[in-house]
Amino acid sequence: MALAQHDFSAVFRIARQRAGISFGKIGDSCGIKADRVSKIARGQVQITSFDKIIHIADGMRIPGRLLGLAPRPWESVAPASTDTRSSTEDEEVLAVPEHPPSGEEPFAVLSVEEAVAVCAQESARYGARIDTPIGFYTIEELASAVHDLAAAYPYRPVLPSLIRARELRQRAWTLRERCHRPDQQRDLHRIAGWLCAVLANASFDLGGISAAQTQARVADLHGELVGDHGLRAWVRGLQALVAYWDGCPEDAVAYAQAANQFRPSKGTALLRAASIRARALAQLRRAEEADAALIEAEEMRENAQEDLPGVIAFPHAKQLYWASSTHLNLGGSERIRKAEMSAAEAITLYESAPPAQRRTGELSHARLDRVTARLARSDLDGLSEDVDTVLSSMSDRRIESTMRRLAQLAAVLDQPRPRANRHLAQVREAIEATVSYSPAPVMMSGNEAL
Repeated sequence: MALAQHDFSAVFRIARQRAGISFGKIGDSCGIKADRVSKIARGQVQITSFDKIIHIADGMRIPGRLLGLAPRPWESVAPASTDTRSSTEDEEVLAVPEHPPSGEEPFAVLSVEEAVAVCAQESARYGARIDTPIGFYTIEELASAVHDLAAAYPYRPVLPSLIRARELRQRAWTLRERCHRPDQQRDLHRIAGWLCAVLANASFDLGGISAAQTQARVADLHGELVGDHGLRAWVRGLQALVAYWDGCPEDAVAYAQAANQFRPSKGTALLRAASIRARALAQLRRAEEADAALIEAEEMRENAQEDLPGVIAFPHAKQLYWASSTHLNLGGSERIRKAEMSAAEAITLYESAPPAQRRTGELSHARLDRVTARLARSDLDGLSEDVDTVLSSMSDRRIESTMRRLAQLAAVLDQPRPRANRHLAQVREAIEATVSYSPAPVMMSGNEAL
């Protein structure tokens, strides 16, 4: 949905086409110049400032929840209820206000999909209120929301996912504090744990390594309290991945090996851990152990069954490009050949999915591995096309590991021989321009501060 993805280009165009609202009117309401609104609608300018998103929400009367925000002050208040719980303990009512403040035009613009989503969310909240204080309905709704969040994560900008995960985590914690039934406590610990795991992943994708480590430790604590081996093994894999990208391969190996102390009944957490262990071992030049880890991962793939989708899953294409990275880290002509083959196979698998369901971040890594392998063979065929595709994808979804991978490639291209090649020098300059660019920081204050 356009609102959930902060696609204000689509939002502004819908406002003009369906509601007849001029760009000038939108600009006046949101505190944006009309010509800039026009550029945003054409996709030439993106909104990244948290303050500006708030101004747009208030100016266009867009309910906060649709943008991953807290309810706005002007949103309608839930009718009085006999429920003794305070309004702060329940999820806020989401509704397009029927009677906006006097003198203001009501133009909360929703697409068909967004209108359907609003109706479903309203029904879900009412169902939660009429259920028992912490009934199975409430917990099932929360679990379903976690499933949807994890499933959508690879295909949308990271920041909205982080904000949504935080909101759901707070809800799970609130319910946990009111809950006394052991079975429901286990469910809520597991839900909160997976949400902290998603927050850890999102924190790292946004460049917050320390924050990612904190979220991972809390996720592991939730898993420990209820004996969730799948969650704990997945968290160890994430900790290994963060250590790998933070330049600590020894720590990455230790975290990945620690995942093997758990025995999840399903999921690909151990397969994922073996694959990241291979990459870290390759960084340490421990070739035999790296090869053994790759073989271990291949054997586990035969019986792999996913637990949660999306960001939690470890698809075969991802395993292939992690194997490619392993071979690149070890080096040598035969390894380079294997790396290019694995990367190419991964790209084929990723591109076989419909465009809206492609994991662009992972696909970018596979492309960069293929570029690196071809550079090692002095083969420039398709190199600039792969790099250009990666750089273009960064406008929609910038993640930390891709930025670091691009920086690595730029360092390779900065060597004397590539620098002497005009074509490669242009590729390096394009990469450096992207890596050096930093979007406006997202500021949170008050109750929205993380």
